[in-house]
Parts: sequence; C-alpha cells; structure tokens
Amino acid sequence: MNSYEYKIQHYDSAGIYVNDLQDWTNVAMNEQFSVDTLGIQHQHQYAAMIRAIDVAGNISDSVSTDMIRRINSAPIVTAITEIIQAYEDVSFTQTIQFTDVDNATVLGDLFTYKLLTTHQYGHVPADTAIFLPDQNVINWTPTQSDTGLYSVRVIIDDNWTFSDTISYQLLMNAVNDTPTVSILLPYTDITMIEDQTSKVKIFLSQYGNDVDNDSTQLSWQVAVLDTSSKPGFPTASLFFGDGTPDVVKQRLIDMFIPKSKDKSHYSIKEDDKIKSNDIVSVEREMLNIQSAKTQANYIEVQLTDTTDVWWAEFKVDSNYYGSNHRVIFFLSDLLGATGQDTILLTITPENDPPRIAAIPRIEIMENQFKKIDFADYVTDVDDTTLIIRVAALTYEDKMSITTTVAGATTVGDSLQYSTSDIGDSLLFTPENIIQGTGLFCMNFLSVLEGIASELG
Repeated sequence: MNSYEYKIQHYDSAGIYVNDLQDWTNVAMNEQFSVDTLGIQHQHQYAAMIRAIDVAGNISDSVSTDMIRRINSAPIVTAITEIIQAYEDVSFTQTIQFTDVDNATVLGDLFTYKLLTTHQYGHVPADTAIFLPDQNVINWTPTQSDTGLYSVRVIIDDNWTFSDTISYQLLMNAVNDTPTVSILLPYTDITMIEDQTSKVKIFLSQYGNDVDNDSTQLSWQVAVLDTSSKPGFPTASLFFGDGTPDVVKQRLIDMFIPKSKDKSHYSIKEDDKIKSNDIVSVEREMLNIQSAKTQANYIEVQLTDTTDVWWAEFKVDSNYYGSNHRVIFFLSDLLGATGQDTILLTITPENDPPRIAAIPRIEIMENQFKKIDFADYVTDVDDTTLIIRVAALTYEDKMSITTTVAGATTVGDSLQYSTSDIGDSLLFTPENIIQGTGLFCMNFLSVLEGIASELG
C-alpha cells in the first residue's frame, strides 16, 4: 500500500445525492487527517468515501462511512431576573445577551429578534420599543404618557427557526419636566409713566405651561432687577406667589442676593398668615434715577391666584422712574423645577411742579428790611435748581425787592433769579415812611417749566 484517498459526499434531508462537498483527496500512509473547513447544513446528510492506492497506482474499491445528519442547535437567551428601570423622555437601550454554539461553525448562524411589550393597564405607546435592525439591542425613547410597568417578552430565532424566549419586567419611570414660560407681545417690553394711576396687569397663566402639572400645582415668582451701573453682584427685589416651595425661595435668594450682605435684611416667609406678595428684600437698592428720586426704588409686583388663574400687577411708588428694569418671571412646580422668562419695564419721568409750603404773614418795621430764604418753603422732587420770580402787587413803588444771588434779572415788573441751595435769599426793604399792607406774588419755576405760585 502506498496511500489512501477520501472524499465527502453531500445528500439532502431526504437522502438524495446533491454533490461532492470535497473531491478525492490523497493522504499518505499512517497520516491522520481532519476536515474543519467545510460548511454543513442543518438536516442535510454527509458520508466519507475511502479507497486505497498501491505502489503500482492500482486503486481499490471504495468503502463508505455511515451517513451523518447535521442537526442545528437553538440559541440560548440569558435570563433577566430583576426589574429593568427606564425613564420618560430619556433614550433607553438594552442589549439582550444570548449564546448559540452554531456561531462557531463554518456557516455560522443568522438571527431575527422579536419584542412584545404589554402595559399593565393596556396602554399602547405611539412609538413602541423595537430591536435595532439586525442587532440584539432594544431601543426606545418613551414619552410622558408611556410611563408604567411593562411585561416584556423577547424571542430570538436562528436561521433554522430554532428559538428561545425570555420574559421580564420593564418599569418606565416618570420624570419631572421643567415648566416653561414664554411671555409674548405686548408684555415683553412694558412702559409706564411716573405716577401712572391705571393698572398694568399680565395674565400669567396663558404664558406658562407644565406637561406634568396643572395650574393648581404651580406657583409664580418674580425678580425685579436693579438697573444700577454699579459693578458687582446683581441685586433684585423678590416676590413670591402663594404655594412657592421653600427650595425655590432659597434658590432665588442665593441667586440674587450678594453673599456679603447682611442676611438679616432678608427672609423666607413661612407664616401662612403672611401674604404671598411680601417682599423678601427689605433693603432697597439705589437705581439710575435723578435727584431725590434716587431714594425711591419702589417697584412692586403683586401675584394673585384667582381660582387657579394667575395675574401679575405692577405698582410703582410715586415720583419714581427708571429705565429698562429686567423683570424675570419664574414658574415652579411642587418639586422645585423652575422655568423662566424675562421682560423689560420702563417708567418714564413726568415733571412734577414745585411745591410751596404756607408762608406766614411777614411784618417789617419802619426803617427796617426783611430777608427771606425760600428754600425753607419750596420743594421739588425732580429738580435741584428752581427759578423764582417775585413781584409786588401793591405798593410796588414803595418797596424795594433785591436778592443776594448773582445773575438776577428783571422780567416785566418781577425780579427773577435761580436758586439751588440754602442761602439764596430775597431782601424786602420798604421806604422809610410807609404804612400799610403789601401783597406780593411769587412764582417758582423748575428747570423743566413746572410752575407753582404762592401769594404773600
């Protein structure tokens, strides 16, 4: 004997010859051989034919092995015993682990993946969980309405319809969504007039929304920001609507009140008897206003909740004006999630006339004079410089009226001068021989032409 030859024949599942999977192949004497590069199919049959060859090249008859039928193995899916947690509005992915020994063969295997989900209350999501194409990965982005407990069944089929299945539970948890605020025209930029008596009210409820809560579970807050050009931490007056959670109050205080300030000026109102619109900031910041008005940083926002309908009403103290106040509206739910939007508020100045206090009756003895400083009687909330005009209505030819102020002029029969400080006085000097009562008219004009009069 010189060598052997073998070949492998392929038959279908019914035993009918298909082809030679491997043609005659020579093997030396005493040589062992194995075949591991041939792809054999499920339910098909295979047989090896063997023959001998002598040194003269003569070939013996062939002998055959028994038929071998290839049987596929089913996939085995790894069991899931715990409840899988997922969350609304968050992309959910899950890889299903499984094994299949056929993956180690030459032909390998192919798989299809099926997913069945059943909500505990029968809800059917608009977009259900699915396997990614040709992958053992589940993908789903659930919405708010898809929360709840699901029974999940996974089925994996191989290329030969062998399959395995597992079942487990998936809990889709609700996530608290942040309320949204979007204030629209005409309230994005509000203009009021100094000392305006008509109310400015905003119907807040139409500008806020929360997919998780209705208006009974929401509250509004407002921050009116300082418009000062002073550098540093922005300060604000804070207003809280009914039901504002303490966590929101503290957050806004930390956000707008400088850490260096004395916190005794600020507080979170916890007494149910205290109205919701109490201002947290007791200390007022100086704003970009003029003259005496720099002491009047008084903008108040009243938040009212009428049968779950929210309104904001602006109130401004008299004689106050300021430009481009940033007013931030916050909408918060019970868990403290907060949305916000900002508008601008401008109070335009309106010139107020000077005010004159009652001037007492003045008597001048013969051969004497009288000095009067009208700073003792005149005030103006707008201006520090006033124009004073004085005229004698009777005995005008018997009385001399002069002033210590430089630049005084005569306008008709009146003496006119400007005053901006204490000490700008008038001198009334009668002639040496005069008896009777003189009547004078005094007009006071601010630099913005406001006029007030007092007779003396």
